[in-house]
Order: sequence, then structure tokens, then C-alpha cells
Amino acid sequence: MIGLSLPPPRQDPCVRRGVIAAIGRRALAVVGLAAAAGISTFSGAAAGSPLTVTFNAATDAYVSSASPSANFGSETKLEVDDAPPNSNAGVTHTYLRFDVDGLTGTVSRATLRLYVLNGDKDGFDVSGVSDNSWLEHEITWDNAPASASNIVASSGGFESRRWVSVDVTPLVSGNGSVSIELRSTSSRSPMEFASRESGVDLAPQLVVQAAADPPSDQALPTVAGTPQAGSELTASTGTWTGTPPIFFGYQWRRCDTGGDNCTEISGATGSTYLVDPADAGSTLRVAVTANNAAGSSTADSAPTAVVTAPPTADTSPPSAPSNLSLTATTTSGISLSWSASSDNVGVAGYDVYLNGSKVDSTTQTDYSYTGLACGTGYTLGVVAFDAAGNRSSRSTRTGATAACADTSPPSAPSNLSLTATTTSGISLSWSASSDNVGVAGYDVYLNGSKVDSTTQTDYSFTGLACGTAYTLGVVALDAAGNRSSQTTLTGATAACITPPPPPNGIQHIVWVVMENHSYEQIIGDTTNDPYINLLAQTYGSATNMHA
Repeated sequence: MIGLSLPPPRQDPCVRRGVIAAIGRRALAVVGLAAAAGISTFSGAAAGSPLTVTFNAATDAYVSSASPSANFGSETKLEVDDAPPNSNAGVTHTYLRFDVDGLTGTVSRATLRLYVLNGDKDGFDVSGVSDNSWLEHEITWDNAPASASNIVASSGGFESRRWVSVDVTPLVSGNGSVSIELRSTSSRSPMEFASRESGVDLAPQLVVQAAADPPSDQALPTVAGTPQAGSELTASTGTWTGTPPIFFGYQWRRCDTGGDNCTEISGATGSTYLVDPADAGSTLRVAVTANNAAGSSTADSAPTAVVTAPPTADTSPPSAPSNLSLTATTTSGISLSWSASSDNVGVAGYDVYLNGSKVDSTTQTDYSYTGLACGTGYTLGVVAFDAAGNRSSRSTRTGATAACADTSPPSAPSNLSLTATTTSGISLSWSASSDNVGVAGYDVYLNGSKVDSTTQTDYSFTGLACGTAYTLGVVALDAAGNRSSQTTLTGATAACITPPPPPNGIQHIVWVVMENHSYEQIIGDTTNDPYINLLAQTYGSATNMHA
């Protein structure tokens, strides 16, 4: 069958055409959607009328025997031609593929539509292609899939700048890919059609009519919410099968305590329902009606529990939180816990306060305040509240964050002075350093090297060489490890003592140690110098000693 048509006509304003989707290379359109009497259906046709869906070509290209290895998939045109007898002209065939999906009913008719760029008096023949694996930008004369031997339809003649339509119903059985080959019916003249590269308005189309399946419920509607006067109930549609789109209507019903003898509630036709005081003592159901092009079907939810009257107003506040205690502190936060409040209905939560201002709410019985200043005291507060908005009195307690980190060094030691010197030591004193927290001690240095630490403000360097100058240094430090700059002072040990030379001619000193005398009587001490000590002081140490 052949159909000729002008370019797409202006639409009747009384008919609405809605595009369901345009995905990749496919465009689907559903024609004839409207609303009537508050229930969504297809207008312009009785229930059960076919659903029409238009698919644009997913892939198209032509191949030429004159250029058997060339690909023409990116061309904006499609060619169909047959070489005249005894002619060297090439033969061209066109390949089209449509990806059909979204159909739920039986296909009743499928029509191929092409926009003609160059017409022909005899037209083309249509055959099916079972191989759908060919690619638009790879297909050539040499690798093109073979078409079926039988011709499904022939277009007959057509003019340029018109749409030509061909019935290809035998090639479309439902969802899936459909490949088609076009060959010239005769060799009169080459034919040209717009390819999908010409744009969606002129792309090849496959228009499919399928019988719509009516809605059928697979799972009943449900009602969520508390059946109490003043509460809101929400209906779900349940689960349905049928040809989309499916539209839903609602009707709430008031029933007896067993869910029977139901009557419709006037005006209750939405997916939600505000329970009325008049519903108290009854149960409620919702009837959901599903509609599509094939018809409609209604399913009832199970009945709710018996609707209760609205609760009496709650005016009693919760008890005040008690036993507030600090569970942890850091330099920037305080953690607080408390014992739960009680309420005649139930405690909904707690508001927490900082220095009299509300900072947060919680349903727990503990809270951590963050972003606080270190070493700072705060007033922490907690108020309990219930669902009715009643509030307890505020319970408070004070708390402080941990002390700030100490990053300030002590002042440098001052007033360094030498308090004593010997041939082997120097005693040093200084004024105490100050610190924002406290000085922990001092490191002492000799010639730039640390030799000891002390908590005092004086130190004695020992084991030094006589008559030698030294650089003495002191650094103050605190418990956090902060250190002052080093204060230094130069000091020297006492001069070395040089003994007098021995008298000329004396080479040996000989003494006799008498028995029965004490050590001090023989050797002597620094106060009393017996003869041996006196000789040693006078003449120096002997180089050879004999007893």
C-alpha cells in the first residue's frame, strides 16, 4: 500500500500531541492525549483504540556498487537506483534500522515514511533484513547484509518534496530492532530521500499502531498514616499493568468498623485525605481507578483501623532536665550530658543553650558544644519539650574549655653576673625570667654548648681550665617547651699558680719517716705544715723519691 502526503500539516488545536521521549536516535510521539470529566483517558477514540507511536530511524545509510568499499553513512540523503541495461552506472541500495520499544499490545499496522528529495515514477521495493548488526559508519556495498528474497511492499511512483508512505506491517511484530532494505523497482532514475542526518523533522519514520492493553491491578492500593481525626492519610496507587500511559483517580470512602457498607466521601478525590472528626468510629478505604486508551479498572485498598477522635490538648510541660554534668572538655569544646526528662505524653527533644542563647536541638541526652574559645567559662543550658510544644524550665550549669595552648616563650634571663671564680670554676647568677604561664627552668651553656639544666637562678661551672675565658649562657624554658633567647656573659677562671724554682744544687730531698706518728704529723695539712710539706712548698716536688 502506498500513501502520499504533503509536509507535516498544521495540527488541529483541539487535538493535543505529546512527545513522550526523544532518546538518542529515536523519537516517540503519542497522539490524542486529553482529559475528560476529571478522569484521564485518551480522547478522540473509544477505549481500546490503537496506540500510535512514531520511531525515527536509529541508523541509515546507502551503499553503491560503483564504490563498493565506500561508506556513505554521514550523508544527509539516502539514494536508491538501479543501473539501466548496458550501463556502467552503479547500483545503490538504502538500509534503515528502527529500534522499536515501549509497545505493550499487539502490532496492528506499521508504516514506513520517507521524505522525498528526488521523486520517481516507479518507486522502490521494500525487503526485510534479518541481520541488525550493521553499523551506519561502517556499512559498504561489500559488507552490507543480505535482504530477504521476498518483497514486502512497493511504493509506486511519487513526487519530490513530499512524504511517501509504505505499509511494512509484516516486518514489525513488536519490540526490537527492525532493519529494512530499499531497492529500485525499475531503472528509470535515481531516487533520493532525506536521511536522519537531515534533522528529526525529515528523518525516516516508522509509525506503529498497537492495540492497547487495559489496566490490571497486580497489588492493591495502600493507605499510609494514622487514622485519627486531624491526621492526613496518603494513598498509593498499588501496582498495575497495561499500556502506558496510565492515569489514576482516587475516591475516599467511609465504611463501618468491619470495612463494609462504604459510602463515598464528597470531595475526597485526591491522593491524600485529612481525616474528619465525622470519621471517628468508622474505617476508611480508598478506591483507585486506573485509566488508559484501552479502558479503566478500579481497585480498593484494605480498610484502615477504626478512626479515633482527636487527642485532648496536651498542656503539661516535661520535667526539667537534671544531673547536668561535663563529660569532656577540649580547648574548643565542652561535652554535656543530663538525665532524661519525663512527660505525661512523651518528651520530643531538648533545646540546648550557650550563655542564654539557643544553639541547637537534639533528641539525645547529651550534646557537644563546639567552636568555643579556649580557657573560657560558659553557661550551658538545656530545656525539654514535647510534641505539643510545651517546654520545661531551663536547667543550667557552668563549664569551661581547656586552657589555651601555650605558645609564648619566657623572657630572656637578665642581669647575668659572676659571683665567684676559682682556678677551675666560675659561679654565675641571673634575674628570674617571666612567662605567661610559668617558667619551668633554665638551660645553661658553656661556649655555646648546653652543659646542664637548673630550676635555680644561679649555677657553678666546674672542671674548667685556670686562667681561661669562657662564654657563659642561660636560656629560660616553660612547661610547654617554649624557650627564650639566650643571654650570655663572658667570664674567666682565676689565674694559674706557678711554684718557685728549686735552689741551685739541690737535686734530691730525703726524709725519714719515723714510726709511731700520725698521718697529719708527717704529711700535714693546709693549716699545719710539718717538715715534709714545708720542704715541698719551698723547693717543689722532688723528681725522685725514696723511702
